[in-house]
Amino acid sequence: MHLAAKPLNQKSIRVDPGQTLRTQTGKAEILLTPGVFVRLGDSSSATTISSGLTNTKMSIDRGEALVEVAEIHPENDLRILGDGKQTELPKTGLYDFNESAPGPRLGRRGRG
Repeated sequence: MHLAAKPLNQKSIRVDPGQTLRTQTGKAEILLTPGVFVRLGDSSSATTISSGLTNTKMSIDRGEALVEVAEIHPENDLRILGDGKQTELPKTGLYDFNESAPGPRLGRRGRG
């Protein structure tokens, strides 16, 4: 795992705005905001754009990411960027992003 192109050996780190977290062989879990988790797959990368509690944005740059929204509040503005598109996540559920496969890049499971 790498953060800002530097290898990581720690279990817990902070990914500040502008920093990119990359996995090679292995996975990573990021607490994006309370109740929102981003899980990166093998050979994936994500960049934090904004980390505010009410304005949270992350870019999935490569590979696969599963975003679990277990808790969200009306004042939260939670967005994931990928493939030149911005996706708002307004409801609880699981959102699947895949930046390495052609075709649909977002699937959503959860309460509607």
